Amino acid sequence: MFRLRLSMVLLALAVTAGACAQNAPRLSGSAVIAELHDVRSKLEAREQAHPDKSLEATVQHLSQWQDALAKNLGNDAAQPVELMGDARRAQAMRAHAAVLRTQAYLGSCTHCLDGDAATMAQALALTVERLAEARDAPSAAPPVIEAVETPDRRAIFAIHGGEAERHLVLVGKNLADAQCADPKVIATDADDKPLALQPTLVSAQPTRIELVLPGGDGIAPGSYVLHVKAQRKAFLVGCVAQPEAVGVVQMASPPHFAVTYTLDARCSSGQGGASVRSGSLPVLTAFGATQVAQVEPDACATPNGFALSAQVTYADGSHQQIGPISQPADTTITAGLPGGLSLQWNPAVRQLVLRSAANACDGFY
Repeated sequence: MFRLRLSMVLLALAVTAGACAQNAPRLSGSAVIAELHDVRSKLEAREQAHPDKSLEATVQHLSQWQDALAKNLGNDAAQPVELMGDARRAQAMRAHAAVLRTQAYLGSCTHCLDGDAATMAQALALTVERLAEARDAPSAAPPVIEAVETPDRRAIFAIHGGEAERHLVLVGKNLADAQCADPKVIATDADDKPLALQPTLVSAQPTRIELVLPGGDGIAPGSYVLHVKAQRKAFLVGCVAQPEAVGVVQMASPPHFAVTYTLDARCSSGQGGASVRSGSLPVLTAFGATQVAQVEPDACATPNGFALSAQVTYADGSHQQIGPISQPADTTITAGLPGGLSLQWNPAVRQLVLRSAANACDGFY
């Protein structure tokens, strides 16, 4: 009896899942045009709030693509994408991929330094540009990369260089055919020049390709373009080459936080006035790291208080500063710096402690 009931429950779940799948809306040309309009408006609003030439170029590409797709589809815009003719289908699929990548950018470019946000915007701009440039009209639905992710499904647009290798996932459609050889993945720069260090293919499925990117300093900062060249099984003629799909991430310099400080010990009258100590902390070159410096600023036996100022310089050369922050002589001073840094002065042990938290910019790996 228990087995019978269990079988009935499983059957009901299967029927429900099948019904949900059947009721899922099919992507139409009209839906893609509406997506382009919506995401272009949101990206334009971000560009106005945070001016960036790469974002401006992407807004223009999305606007032009929306107009071109509406013109090409005409009265057939309501037709499902998979039922369209060759050129229209490819154009709509790539436009949808551009929408998904832009949506991911808008959702992941948060808590980022200005330099990191600009790097992500470059990756988005080149992605949309490459998708819009494709002009082929394959007889079958083309391979399309809709996302570049970490193994835990976090969308990324840039990678901080370093010694560790990175696992990368390309998500999309028609990326591989089980009846044919695995796709080839070639990494180039923005000018399509093959790079010395190439990714290693781990696995390939129609909707997912897993890669390992080499570690070390052999990949210079700049665009890292992944060209996926797949095959598909065709009737009577065997496996045939497909148009390439392209994914883009930016390679950025490894983390680099250089902090200089000024510590002012305020003495009571008759004890010599004030003592100022300035210096530099050891450079942090990783997230989640700590550096400690011993500082002896006293010019008097019993200072009334301390004032701390600091400036941090980042890998891209930009810098931010804080202070002076004042506290009584027996009170710890803790200051936050952009980029997830914290600087603490502990008067009891005469130490400055610099800490970097995990990378808070979601679009970075």
